Amino acid sequence: MVRLLEILLDLLFPRRCPFCGSISDGTCEKCRKKVIQIEHPFCYRCGRPLKREDEELCDDCRKHNHYFCQGRALYPYEKEVRESVYAVKYQNKREYLEYFSQDMAEKFQKEIQSWNPQVLIPIPMHIKARKMRGYNQAEILAEKLGEELDLPVCTRALCKIRHTANQKEMDYRQRRQNLKGAFDIDKKFLDEKGRLPWKRAVLVDDVYTTGSTLDEAAKTLLEHGAEAVYFVTICIVTE
Repeated sequence: MVRLLEILLDLLFPRRCPFCGSISDGTCEKCRKKVIQIEHPFCYRCGRPLKREDEELCDDCRKHNHYFCQGRALYPYEKEVRESVYAVKYQNKREYLEYFSQDMAEKFQKEIQSWNPQVLIPIPMHIKARKMRGYNQAEILAEKLGEELDLPVCTRALCKIRHTANQKEMDYRQRRQNLKGAFDIDKKFLDEKGRLPWKRAVLVDDVYTTGSTLDEAAKTLLEHGAEAVYFVTICIVTE
């Protein structure tokens, strides 16, 4: 019965490539050749592509310290990827997150295993922003990635308690100030000493721009007993 329902849904709502929209079970062959995943060399800290093999860190990570230990992104934030992520967030193309989670699991499985995380935690949205959109794309991505990697996901421990301004036109310093104190931990997840039950966590988000959001979230987890925080994202801004 379940299989029959899946067949009917595929007929009514065929699966499409998240980049070009053609009927495909995930990224089509044409787009796999055109939309290239990030390969070595990349920044050891944030995963941003590097131009030279002998470099270890990108310019940004040489200039700024981060609260997270390390992270990876699947794609550079370029035209096709940018349009696909926009469709996920503003055109309700949530099904694309399944394809991204599958690719992320395949690409990052060994690395995530080496981090030895106890939990995946999506970057939360403020309640007002979530009500406007109707869903949190990072939460859906984390849940699907957790299924792929057989890792637990906690969507409620980390909360966004302050509605922040849109960061699109902000520079690094402005983003940091904008996000200061934006996150907190739901007290239901803390023990009597105010500590979380996990020592090692992986944050999940859609886009890494300057790292300010992930840093502030990682800082919040570290302040409540976490010892090492990592991250994975669909894409990363390269300029």
